[in-house]
Amino acid sequence: MNLFEPFAGYGFGKAHAACYATIAFRTAYLKAYFPVEFMTALLTAESRGTTGPAKNEKIAQAVVECKRLKLPVLLPDINKSGDEFTIEENVNIRFGLSAIKNVGDAAIKNILENRSNGNFKVLRIFAPALT
Repeated sequence: MNLFEPFAGYGFGKAHAACYATIAFRTAYLKAYFPVEFMTALLTAESRGTTGPAKNEKIAQAVVECKRLKLPVLLPDINKSGDEFTIEENVNIRFGLSAIKNVGDAAIKNILENRSNGNFKVLRIFAPALT
């Protein structure tokens, strides 16, 4: 017991530092060698996170980082966007419908189900109650 107590004073911190260093290295590697995949995953993770301004701010920061990396983030598209962020043509990131403020899961599910019948061509087909 006398040998363990002094180690506990610094060993626990060193163990955490080693874990964080491993995570930082792996994260940097993925970002450097698989930037599109990494940023798409990051955007998806942030869109699943907390709600409100913090969520929007984190997504905005990730989009700014995509611009810095010269990775195109495509606007949401009713005919192309999925529930989450997706990769298009191996170089573009398509904005996910779930990351759009006030678009709920039921609406996204309805859009994706109806899209299987073909693309939406005009607003009245997408939202008949609005026309």
